[in-house]
Amino acid sequence: MNVNSDKLFVQKIARVCELLDGLSMDESRITGNVRNSSDLSEVTNLLLEAEGIDDDLAPIIQGSKITFYKVNQIFKNFEKLISDSSYRRKVPADYFYLVEDKRAFYIDEESDYFSNYLNIIKLYKFLESKADHKNTDTEKPSLVFLSSKKLLITDLYSKNDLIELNELDSFIARFSTDKSTQGVSSKEKDQILKKSLINFFKDSEVISLSQIIQDFTKLNNSINDELDIYMSKFSYDDVKKEVEKEKVDFIVRLNKVFSDIQTQLIGVPVSVILAADKLKIGNIAKEDPNRLFGISLTNALVILAIGFYAIVLAMLIRNQKNTLEALKDEIDHHESLFNNKHKAMAEKFKKSFSQIKNRYEHQKRMLLWVDILVCSAFGVIYLIAYANSFSNLEILLPLMLVCLVIGLIYFYVQYD
Repeated sequence: MNVNSDKLFVQKIARVCELLDGLSMDESRITGNVRNSSDLSEVTNLLLEAEGIDDDLAPIIQGSKITFYKVNQIFKNFEKLISDSSYRRKVPADYFYLVEDKRAFYIDEESDYFSNYLNIIKLYKFLESKADHKNTDTEKPSLVFLSSKKLLITDLYSKNDLIELNELDSFIARFSTDKSTQGVSSKEKDQILKKSLINFFKDSEVISLSQIIQDFTKLNNSINDELDIYMSKFSYDDVKKEVEKEKVDFIVRLNKVFSDIQTQLIGVPVSVILAADKLKIGNIAKEDPNRLFGISLTNALVILAIGFYAIVLAMLIRNQKNTLEALKDEIDHHESLFNNKHKAMAEKFKKSFSQIKNRYEHQKRMLLWVDILVCSAFGVIYLIAYANSFSNLEILLPLMLVCLVIGLIYFYVQYD
């Protein structure tokens, strides 16, 4: 039979099986029953035409019962197909039919039903091309991989293993090219593949293709990690130590931004208490002998001192804020350099950089709240001093307090 007749034969058998009920296959004999006379006529013609292509089909028509015999392109089901070692490693023919599954395979047509089967064959052929030795003389063909120890891979798998192998093509592509990748030669990549494969199944000396299929996702990730680490010329532990060390350094520097002004901040409540103690309030302010244009000079001096201290402290807080922003730029730059240098492992260390950024946000909020509390404390002292330094101006205190609050809210909404 040529290619066209092979496909035509399978198409005719597939149509016959569609028209038969109670389809079964016992050894090489296939039987079924037609539903009605019109189907009988079509089945008869199809079988006679198919017999003209392959006379081993030998169809027998007895009323509604149809019998024909297995030929090379016909199989009982998937389980029976892959029970043959040869067909676990390559397709039996370009065109074939599974009777009980009622599925036809055409090499020139895509089929989701057979895609997993084809991918498993593709995986075995890839492993075969990388094996150190192939046992083909035994009843159970196997592949031998050598590294720190020997690993034997048999071609055994079942219908339950016909599952999707995600990222198979990209996995094979990374090891199939003869060109070097990022300075890693094809020979080095093969050594990494063998080492990773043996380490992944380190507790076994003999494994089946079924085990590789079931653990393919984990195996793929493990092999890719090993290759990525080798490409970066760093071990994972070395990179982790480097990142952790720098994370601690950045967090210490971020904490120092706040600790550097702690001494000055401790002076705030002391200054407020001293200022409150020095203020002349009520009748005492009115009777103060040191008055100029009705203003208590004592309170004026307190206001000036408090104002000077508040301005200096505000400048110091903003200076620390600028330091914090400079650190943020340095962190971003460092992260960018790290991602470019260790592209393969960058995803694994995102959490470390997130922790640093979270610490930055925490310190930024701390500075904001310190700024608000300092301004509020000195603002209240100023309002009290102001209200008690002038005669008959107490009515302005609520208005000034409202203005202060509005001013603070407006300013800190704009706060970066």
